[in-house]
Amino acid sequence: MSTNDSTSQLRNAGTAVSKKRKAPVVTSEFCKRSCTPLYLDEKMADVHFVFDANGVKYKIPAHKYMLAIGSPVFDAMFYGKMKVTGDVTITDYRAESFKEFLQFFYLDHVELTVTNGSEVMYLIKKYRAGECFRICDRFWKENLTMETVGWILEQTIVSNRSLLRKFVLNRIMDNSRQYFKSKSFKDCSPEILKMILKLERLNVPETFVFDACIAWSRNVCANMGVNPSMLNFRQQLDDCFHLIQFSAMSRTQIFSCLSKYSELFTREELLEIINIATLGDGAQLTYFVGKSRVKSAKWQ
Repeated sequence: MSTNDSTSQLRNAGTAVSKKRKAPVVTSEFCKRSCTPLYLDEKMADVHFVFDANGVKYKIPAHKYMLAIGSPVFDAMFYGKMKVTGDVTITDYRAESFKEFLQFFYLDHVELTVTNGSEVMYLIKKYRAGECFRICDRFWKENLTMETVGWILEQTIVSNRSLLRKFVLNRIMDNSRQYFKSKSFKDCSPEILKMILKLERLNVPETFVFDACIAWSRNVCANMGVNPSMLNFRQQLDDCFHLIQFSAMSRTQIFSCLSKYSELFTREELLEIINIATLGDGAQLTYFVGKSRVKSAKWQ
């Protein structure tokens, strides 16, 4: 065998081995150190975003190439046929929100706030920086509390983040009592209230759900500056009222609710509630939903 043939065989054997074995992944600290200092760096900036805060101009420095990598909108803005030259004036969101948004392009660890969160999510959608949504999802999961859960749930609806929404709803089901007592619940929208009442599991008795709905409607009336009457309570609850599962209550619990809040019900609804208390699962339901929530072992 010639020397050239031997060399060729060795080379082919080495190639075959290299295809089977993957080289170990090495984290580049150099890359991190190179990108991180550029965040809000004025010295190397080649574009500024200009904001008007009560008549005072405020500029945020950035770097076209860094933004274009993560956003096709920025790429078209700075390197497309109709590329923008000079500073970019912003009028539809605040400077603080934009600074939080820029973290995604420079930093390996972002810090978001509820105060600016809605606008940050809007910016991600506007500039089609889809990868940032996944980072947001991870951040909110790690920093979820019963006081932020409502706001985060609202954002999952606006941004259509179904997996994050499922995560949040599971947390609510596991911590129902804490959630219903939170300001986050009392301030939630009717859409969120309806979503919660449709959950298949809540770790509280249904009487607790009923009382929470009354507290919610009372809070809405207070925020609107209207009289906290039974009529106004019912108007705020609207069709969410029919999602309370009276069928899951005992006869004593049902009559306790009626003794305090009978004016919430129409005549027809009262008759149905009495039938539920009398006939139990055999009652024919027209207005209210049946018993479907899975009971927790904690309160069976």
